[in-house]
Amino acid sequence: MNSAVRVFAALFVVLGWAGCDGGGGSGDGGLPDADGEADGDGGTGTGCAFPYAPPVEHVLTDEMGDQHTFSDLQQLCTLDYEGIHALAFVKAEPTGMTFWDPNYTVREGYLCRDDRVERLPDGRFLLEFLHHGWTRMGVGFDDLHFVWEFGETCIGARPCLSNADRLSVRRQSDETLLAEGLPATCVYTTARGLPRPLTPQLRVPASGGAITFSMGSAAGAADELPVHRVTLNPFVMDAREASNADFALFLSDQGNDCAGHACLDAAAPEVRLHQVDGVWTPDSGSEDLPVVRVTWFGAKAFCDWRFWSGLPSEAQWEAAASAAGTRVYPWGADEPTCELASYDACAAGAPGPGCSKPGGASQEGVCDLAGNLAEWVGDWYQADGYASCAQGCEDPRGPDTDTGLKVVRGGSFEEPAAGLRASARSSAAPGSSSASIGVRCVQEIYPPNK
Repeated sequence: MNSAVRVFAALFVVLGWAGCDGGGGSGDGGLPDADGEADGDGGTGTGCAFPYAPPVEHVLTDEMGDQHTFSDLQQLCTLDYEGIHALAFVKAEPTGMTFWDPNYTVREGYLCRDDRVERLPDGRFLLEFLHHGWTRMGVGFDDLHFVWEFGETCIGARPCLSNADRLSVRRQSDETLLAEGLPATCVYTTARGLPRPLTPQLRVPASGGAITFSMGSAAGAADELPVHRVTLNPFVMDAREASNADFALFLSDQGNDCAGHACLDAAAPEVRLHQVDGVWTPDSGSEDLPVVRVTWFGAKAFCDWRFWSGLPSEAQWEAAASAAGTRVYPWGADEPTCELASYDACAAGAPGPGCSKPGGASQEGVCDLAGNLAEWVGDWYQADGYASCAQGCEDPRGPDTDTGLKVVRGGSFEEPAAGLRASARSSAAPGSSSASIGVRCVQEIYPPNK
């Protein structure tokens, strides 16, 4: 295993119970805001002032005497159970190696409820290495023990996703199991110590293995033909479009240059983000609105930054929106109404907050795949591109060569009803931006189930 792979693997390894090697410092609080003071939540938009800090690098020596560099880990997870809505944050430090794997020791654990952060006492939090990339994070309070784990196993007995996605709850006094398999979202912080967005993701399909479906439509435009069979591995998709708060985290961490192009047309009047001293912040009241005026280059860089994520392929997007070819619209066959989606007949004039039309969600519960904002996908657009898959395709990714246009899917608040069909296609130049195009990401279940 080379050093690069080992560093990557460090995101998934080791630990023990808190306090076993002593305590740690409290960190440096949140990102500075415009007046140079720490903001209320470390830049997360959650209201929770966790002690985020750039991870420190440590040089460790393996059993062969070779040296390797590993960074601290900082993990943030959502907690929703029986009226408890909280965030948990754990910090860990690499303290040794077993063969080629770093061993981590938990230093600090925190809980945030009602925007109030408390440091948990030693012994009430853990981050534990199990094997083959499996980790468990846990916190305890109010006679309850919460543990975050991976919900699915893939090839090599390894977890399918990059982060824990399920929560179990036990009564601490007698270890009675109270709940298991609850959905949760966990993220690691970036190299600058910023958390990534806590965007919930939903599995497509909700269970099972590979998807085979009919892509395209004989009842649509010419570029939706020929209808063809496509096979995809399962994946998880963001339940909502990226928000201004999400994209502000990305810009603060990475800047507004994406492969030599603007990530965001920051000067556009529709943009609800502003920058002061390198820190991007949503305008007050716009935190939960979907970000607009993002270029395709910005959308791709944002999804890549999310860790193991990427822009959906056109086939993945249609599989999610059509319930694997069984629905005309994400919600079914009924024609659009303003209760189901935001489109031109609703005269909204702008996108609304994510998931504000829950009746229009997909079979798996993904919001706003029709209306509100159209969305960038990964593929180059070609009007007759489906011809190359006439006999069927596995995991198609569109034309191999630059056509000058990228596929845009989903329609928007400006689209007529026909543009909301799950098979409808449109396109735009990758360097362009629009007040009606946004972004959502997917994470492939990898290695795929067999």
